[in-house]
Amino acid sequence: MASMIVLARILNPYDFGLVAITEVLIALIGVIGTAGISDFLLAYQKENEDEIFKASFWLNFLLSVIILVGFLVCLPYWAGYQHDARIVDLGWFVGGYFFASQVQSVPKTMLSRRLEFRTLVQIQNPFLIFIPVGKIICAYAGFGVYSLVIPTLLFSFVQCLLFFKYANFNPGWHLYIGRWGEIFSFSKNMVGTMLLARVASEGDKVILAGVLGLEQLGIYNMAFQMAQLYPNTVLGVTNNILSATLPKFASNFVLLRAKYYSFLQVLAFVSVPIQVILAIAAGPIIELMYGAKWGAAILPFQILSLFAIVRTLASSSGAVLNTIGKPHVAFYIVLAYTPLHLLVSYGGSQFGIIGLSIGIVMLKFAFLPVEIYTILKSMGSSIKEWFDCLKEVLIQNVLTIVACIALILVFGFGTLQPLWQLGVFSVSYLLVLYGISRILYVPFLKRLSIKLSSLDKKYALIFNAVYRIKL
Repeated sequence: MASMIVLARILNPYDFGLVAITEVLIALIGVIGTAGISDFLLAYQKENEDEIFKASFWLNFLLSVIILVGFLVCLPYWAGYQHDARIVDLGWFVGGYFFASQVQSVPKTMLSRRLEFRTLVQIQNPFLIFIPVGKIICAYAGFGVYSLVIPTLLFSFVQCLLFFKYANFNPGWHLYIGRWGEIFSFSKNMVGTMLLARVASEGDKVILAGVLGLEQLGIYNMAFQMAQLYPNTVLGVTNNILSATLPKFASNFVLLRAKYYSFLQVLAFVSVPIQVILAIAAGPIIELMYGAKWGAAILPFQILSLFAIVRTLASSSGAVLNTIGKPHVAFYIVLAYTPLHLLVSYGGSQFGIIGLSIGIVMLKFAFLPVEIYTILKSMGSSIKEWFDCLKEVLIQNVLTIVACIALILVFGFGTLQPLWQLGVFSVSYLLVLYGISRILYVPFLKRLSIKLSSLDKKYALIFNAVYRIKL
């Protein structure tokens, strides 16, 4: 985030749009071969784990090479279509860190399967600092738009080596081609699912670039990335945890649902307030961090934040489908959704990035019941059970939003300087939410404490101290 503050002030929206449109190409190509391999390894319950990991590595490696070559061949044509020759040069960097991320996926999955999440954090966290700092250094050194890709390339390969070292993974030279069919039989549905998901998630960027140009894409992409910053950070960890732990309960749907809903309720309790604060305080956040030239990103960011909240509450259900061996269900859902997303993206983009943002969020909310119903039915659950899990968290936050809007109108917080707006609103929101929970929802807090204790007793003790819960 700190690097984005600096980079957004040095570079312009067109630069960010240029990198975004370059990454779109490999995002679409890259999913064709390698999707589902990590999910297969996390769900694998048979013998010969060492052999299947080595087979997966070499299959993944070969597919990644093929994808990379195809991407590099397509680059000149993509650059011509987007009318900027720099896409070819940027593409070599983008292709490089794509390849590094693909190669490291198997040893990274090995650590997740062993539940060595602390090791994963120790490897990944330093690079959350190194890569942004590298981008800032490159920007001040005058590398321009290439500042956004050079450090990512260099540090991705370093991180890749660390994953191999700490996983103690040596793939050897035996390819185990005979096991590739087994891997593909699991992942084939996920290839289709992820390909369609990428077409949806990246297609709106291609459409927007074609209709409004790369500068508007840069603004939209900034708003989208900010809205997805929290979900991407949190869900990357939580979905790994679910994918590694839920297979233990795959044969008992009662326990599976209990564990899933306990996890979901804790996630919602923590996540929804953070995302609401980010959305409502978008104006001072963007003005403080990125400057006035990014003002056009404020409203799209607020609109897309609604989609981000929905994503946080719904996306972890994909881990359940993999656990119970029904990845094809996700494929059918995305197959129905993708053409609607592209149609709405094209129609919305005719009204600018605001129209695009509103269209996508409205479609997401309209399609959510279908998605949730289909997924929950597969594990013997229902929308009512899902909503019962979340309703108390959602009601508390709705009451808090209403109270805080009233405070803003009465006391005129909107007239304060941006830094004061951000601080006053954030503190007010958390205090009001705390008060509502303590006054109206003590039984809920006690139930949540029990669920949190089953996940991590250390955090449950902190929770009990903060909310003064006595069980």
